[in-house]
Amino acid sequence: MLPGRADRGLRPRCCPEDGTTCAVGSRCGGAGTLVDGTETGWGQCLALRSCDVLRPEETCEPREGCYLIDTTMMTECRIAGTAAAGEPCEVQEDCRGGLYCGGIAAARRCVRLCDVRADNCPTAEGRCVAQTHTPDGVGLCTLDMMTANMR
Repeated sequence: MLPGRADRGLRPRCCPEDGTTCAVGSRCGGAGTLVDGTETGWGQCLALRSCDVLRPEETCEPREGCYLIDTTMMTECRIAGTAAAGEPCEVQEDCRGGLYCGGIAAARRCVRLCDVRADNCPTAEGRCVAQTHTPDGVGLCTLDMMTANMR
């Protein structure tokens, strides 16, 4: 067991695509690995877990990501999506862990979360800029429009 994780015991199994399987106050998540090590698409009903978007491994299971879930900087471990930075998304967990689904309506895209102190954005994704909806020290990799127009 990883540090900081409580023994969760046996929990009801669930399908991540079916949001009605788990009781109110819980969510379908978990590692998706059976006792014998077999990987599955199934999860288990777990209590909602807040997390640190820059250090998701401290709280989230291996196939989960830590996502900003609302504009009040709330975070939660959820089964990670497959969309990469720059790809379209509709909800946070469409994106891979470490990304944020942002933008307006049909123009929503996955954007990398970053540490504003380290400005750890890949060059092609711009610089790390704090947002009003990101926790202290966390930003989004954002292209400077002046620089982007010169490329």
